Amino acid sequence: MMNIGRDVVYCPTCRKPIVLPHHGPLGTFQSLGEQTDDGWPANFLCPVCGQEFSCSSATIDDEIPVTAPDSQIRDLLQVEYIAVQGSSEIRKIAYTTCPKNADPLNEVPRLLKCLSGVRRIIHLHASPYQL
Repeated sequence: MMNIGRDVVYCPTCRKPIVLPHHGPLGTFQSLGEQTDDGWPANFLCPVCGQEFSCSSATIDDEIPVTAPDSQIRDLLQVEYIAVQGSSEIRKIAYTTCPKNADPLNEVPRLLKCLSGVRRIIHLHASPYQL
């Protein structure tokens, strides 16, 4: 296994890294002229401990060694959902991971359990680490 640098964000609770894909809804990463998109700060859901957390683009750790081949890096899953906040509903977006090339619909039970105030999931989009 190779030790290759990757751009990641870390769960503040369990320190599990979420590897950002080369090209995805949050921008271009992995030494490709890194450019963040307007989605920052972004909300994340840790796939291990279920903690929700927010990160700014400044909290991205650049070139962190990850000892996993590209073929084992999980997809970044963009979750668009409606959440109840007080007496109103608001549209939110959160990011988590899902198994590589898996059907994102298999993640719905975990998402409904872990995302606070979720009323319904509108859209799921998985971005592979590499295209």
